[in-house]
Amino acid sequence: MEKIIFLLGVSWAGKTVLINDLLFMNPNLILIPSYTSRPPRDNEKDGRKYFFLSADEFEENISKWEFLEYTTNRVNNYRYGTKIKDVEMAFNKWLNPISETSIWGLLHIQRNANFPWNYTSIFLDIPDELIRYRL
Repeated sequence: MEKIIFLLGVSWAGKTVLINDLLFMNPNLILIPSYTSRPPRDNEKDGRKYFFLSADEFEENISKWEFLEYTTNRVNNYRYGTKIKDVEMAFNKWLNPISETSIWGLLHIQRNANFPWNYTSIFLDIPDELIRYRL
């Protein structure tokens, strides 16, 4: 059965660590990179965890219905999304896609009556004290 895993949670909850551990333990999982309109950070390379698009390119992709889900970060107005073609490519390779998304991205999916696949969502939360410690 084709199923996507969406991982979401608060900042500093350990989403990236969990995804990396799951990918290491299960060769049938594949990370679906996010697309974003924000500029890359110093240690980021296009095509690994993110594909970096200009704001205009992101909008063009939205108008072409290329995103499975997308959202705008309310703090900095950068956009983030998951492309349909990347999920389809994973399923065509008989792999289970895992994607990091936001609560807003998941709500976008839940509101889509025509969403074509099954999915599981996992929300990570940690105590505020631990967030302050990690900062």
